[in-house]
Amino acid sequence: MKLSQGQVMTTSKGYIFDIKRFATHDGKGIRTTVFFKGCPLRCKWCQNPEGLSYLPQVLYMESKCMHCLSCVHASKQGGVRCVDHKICISRNIKEDWDAICDVCPTLALSMDAKEYTVEECVHEILKDEIFFKREGGVTFSGGEPFLQSDFLIDLLKACKEKGIHTAIETSLYTDLENVQKALPYLDQIYCDCKLYDENLHKQYTGVSNEKILKNIAYLLQSNKKAHVIVRTPLIPTMTASF
Repeated sequence: MKLSQGQVMTTSKGYIFDIKRFATHDGKGIRTTVFFKGCPLRCKWCQNPEGLSYLPQVLYMESKCMHCLSCVHASKQGGVRCVDHKICISRNIKEDWDAICDVCPTLALSMDAKEYTVEECVHEILKDEIFFKREGGVTFSGGEPFLQSDFLIDLLKACKEKGIHTAIETSLYTDLENVQKALPYLDQIYCDCKLYDENLHKQYTGVSNEKILKNIAYLLQSNKKAHVIVRTPLIPTMTASF
C-alpha cells in the first residue's frame, strides 16, 4: 500500500474474522464492515460465535472433504486424526494449523481469522472507496472491537487520514480510556445496553454492565452525543417480554 506524505507506517496488528462488503445495515450508506476477532461477553443469543475466541481457530467443512488424509499426514501432534473414516479435529492441541490448512486441496480446512497489519486492513477497506461517496464508509464490528483497542485506534486514525467515514458497533465493555482515545476518530457509535438490570446482565452475558453503563453515560455527555445510538437486542424471554 502506498503511503501518502506524512502518513506513518505502524506495526500494529490484529485478528479479523470477516470483511463484509456492500453492507447496508451497519450505518449510513453502503459500508464495508470489518469484524474483529474476540469478545469478552458470552451472550446467550450470540449471532457471531466464531468471533468469541480472540485467537484464530481451525474450521472443518466436511462437505468439502475428499478424505485424502493430507491433513492427517501434516499433523505432527495428533491434532488431526482419521477415526472410523471421519476426520477428527482436536483444536486444543498445539499444531502448525496454518501449515495443515495449506495442504488441504479442497479448502475443507481453513482458519477462522486472519492477522492484518493496519496498512493491509486499510488496503482492503479502500477497495470499496467508490461506494463511500454518498454517506458510506467503514464500520468496525465483532466480536468486540475494543478487545483489540490499540489495533482499532490505529485503524481509525488511518481511515480518517483517508477521509473515510467511520462507525463502530460495540458492547462498550472496555476501559473508559479506550473509549476516550477512539472517540475523536469516530463519526458514528452504535453501542449496546443489552440489559439494564445488572444481575440479569450477568446471567445472560456473563459480565457486569457497570462498566458499559458508565461508558454510555460518558458518550451521551460528550461532543459526539448526537452521533450515539444505544441499542437493546430484543430476545424473547431474555431481554424482551410480551
